[in-house]
Amino acid sequence: RVEVMWHRYWTVTRICRKILGVGTTSFEKGRDGGKDAKFVGTANCFPSKTAPLSGNAVIQAKHTTDPTKSCSDNDFESNKTSILNEEIPKIKKQVDDESVTHYLLFTNRKKTGGAETNIPTKIMSETGVTQAWLLGNKDIHDFLLDYPDIANDVGLNKLRSPILFTPNDIREVISEFFKQKSH
Repeated sequence: RVEVMWHRYWTVTRICRKILGVGTTSFEKGRDGGKDAKFVGTANCFPSKTAPLSGNAVIQAKHTTDPTKSCSDNDFESNKTSILNEEIPKIKKQVDDESVTHYLLFTNRKKTGGAETNIPTKIMSETGVTQAWLLGNKDIHDFLLDYPDIANDVGLNKLRSPILFTPNDIREVISEFFKQKSH
């Protein structure tokens, strides 16, 4: 269980090292004050290469073991004791104490269109960060497809089917069938 949790945070940190930069710093498990990693500087390519993030960014990863959970669920977004409402004071403290300007919230929950707008807006209006992003399960999967070395490095490739075929493998099989047909 601990190893799986460690991989999640390490995966998010590795993604941020690619999209933000190698200056992304991660922290050990424990009292984190609402930050699993941070980045200070100008990003490599996030949110885009032409207009990269520039400033002091905090990265937070929130995970669930329930694959049906969504970012729009009350326990994440809306109710008084929601994950988001518990994070807001921590983010505000970082803005006040550490001049945080950007906030990236990663989660393995499904991200809905409403949450994509509502959650970053709430974070910005209630904390003072300049920009905030909600990155859901599909975003994380897309980053891992864009940067397959991360999936390999953190061992996520082991979760795939034990029989993996590449286009070259299929080409070889077809070639062998064709050779046998010729005989």
